[in-house]
Amino acid sequence: MAGEYFFEKTEIDLGESPEFSLLPDIHQFRPGDADMSGLFNFIVNGALGARATDVHLEPGPRGLKIRFRIDGLLLEAGVLAGETSLPLVSAVKIISGMDIAQSRLPQDGRATISYRERRIDLRVSTQPTIEGERVVIRLLDRHGPLLELDRLGFSAGNMKKIRRMMSGNGLLLITGPTGSGKTTTMYAMLKSLRNGHSNIMTVEDPVEYVLEGVNQTQVNTRAGLDFTVGLRAVLRQDPDIIMVGEIRDRETADLAVRAAGTGHLVLSTLHTGDAAGALTRLLEMGIEPYRVSSSLIGAVAQRLCRVRCGRCAVASGDCQNPEPAGGCPDCGGTGYRGLVGIQEVLLVDDPVRELLAKGVSSREISKAAMDRGMATLFGDGMEKVERGLTTAREVRRVTGRE
Repeated sequence: MAGEYFFEKTEIDLGESPEFSLLPDIHQFRPGDADMSGLFNFIVNGALGARATDVHLEPGPRGLKIRFRIDGLLLEAGVLAGETSLPLVSAVKIISGMDIAQSRLPQDGRATISYRERRIDLRVSTQPTIEGERVVIRLLDRHGPLLELDRLGFSAGNMKKIRRMMSGNGLLLITGPTGSGKTTTMYAMLKSLRNGHSNIMTVEDPVEYVLEGVNQTQVNTRAGLDFTVGLRAVLRQDPDIIMVGEIRDRETADLAVRAAGTGHLVLSTLHTGDAAGALTRLLEMGIEPYRVSSSLIGAVAQRLCRVRCGRCAVASGDCQNPEPAGGCPDCGGTGYRGLVGIQEVLLVDDPVRELLAKGVSSREISKAAMDRGMATLFGDGMEKVERGLTTAREVRRVTGRE
């Protein structure tokens, strides 16, 4: 856990500056410039214009390197003179409510900005390194438009399974590494489940989107409100549908399984490599096999592939390896613009329940599911390659088959 400082802070108006693909004019800022808040505004404005989700400020031998995470990958946006690092980091600390005098410990902070009549939350963290303090700024548009469930890239067969899972009660797990779109998928599910007659409650860290008609609780560890405490309280609020941001420990897993076994639909996430791994992870946490088999309704493993730029990417002669060609201003020269999900959807039916009750390995569960038609992450990805949405290189990258 990062340091002690975590405050709501000021609102800054970034104005109506033009969007930047990255930061072509970064060199106009000189080390002696006093307006570090202006530089901060310039960087954040450029990041938002470039569709970035995160900004990295990294001190090093070359100076202060600025990188944006766009479509899942970090891209260099510019380099500032090393002398700019300390005053810029100090400005970021002031803006986000951190202790400006503390540079030996990690800190967390936050700010709210205005960008084109939208409110953007900034989650800021610092980390001391041998070259100086490193800063990461997460950009959260909590009131932005949410994708519909049917626009997340699910195949027709997988969508049918998802709808079936969501129509009942039990525990539905979304799994994948950080940045694989798990939270977006859960929000899309909650959005489709709103009907005006259900009590939908969440425990999240952080609340990334505000959903009308959903009762959302923000984890606050400083006040003693963690996932376990929040989930225990939610169960006393007569919920119908519960979303827990992440199952991190045995106690939270036990409460989620208990809630799922008593007539609630529970959505949550885990960090595992595939769908079957999410099922057996609960066993590894110490949950009894009979409880896991009776409460689980399914698991969705997910990754995000970059989408071929609709303006400049041209398929090669090999339909299995259509690659971007050239690049253009729309995609920042990468040949890709946007993301599409590739998924592995495991429906927990009677044969899978029997295997879970026996405590078998995830490999055996995965094989049994594939024998009955489950598409793997790689298989679903290659189907999207055939449709021209992404490339074989992207699918291999995100599935670890490079």
